Amino acid sequence: MTATATAIPAGTYKDDGVHSTAAFAVKHMLATFRGAFGRFNAELTVDENGQAKLVGTVPVDTVIVKDENLVAHLQSPEFFDGEQYPEIRFESTEIAVDGQSVTLTGDLTIKGHTERVTAQAPSWVRSRIRSATPSSACSSRRSSIAPSSA
Repeated sequence: MTATATAIPAGTYKDDGVHSTAAFAVKHMLATFRGAFGRFNAELTVDENGQAKLVGTVPVDTVIVKDENLVAHLQSPEFFDGEQYPEIRFESTEIAVDGQSVTLTGDLTIKGHTERVTAQAPSWVRSRIRSATPSSACSSRRSSIAPSSA
């Protein structure tokens, strides 16, 4: 199910890798750990009836962090398990447009675990997609990317 997004003409819109970023932030003890992914794919499809759907994927082997020694650890089964789960995926189930506010709801799959998430994003203006950084809260424990106790 998707919401009507009448401000966007029918068509398929792809990410702009130059002006877009797939990043994450995780609170760890007293600090916030930040990272990003070097590649990702995002596609917004709007049909003739105004129904919109957003699908995005990120290859986990493109993770970028300040400490290069941490990259291998993030690829391990303890975190992303990049060998068994090489991709993070988001697929919208609803895109709600209310004035200048856009709410994205969809399924986020990390490490084989899918969870419904909701994110607020800027609206589309004058039939153009404004560069957006949706913000969503997804527990690392619920997504199975927290360090294991084993």
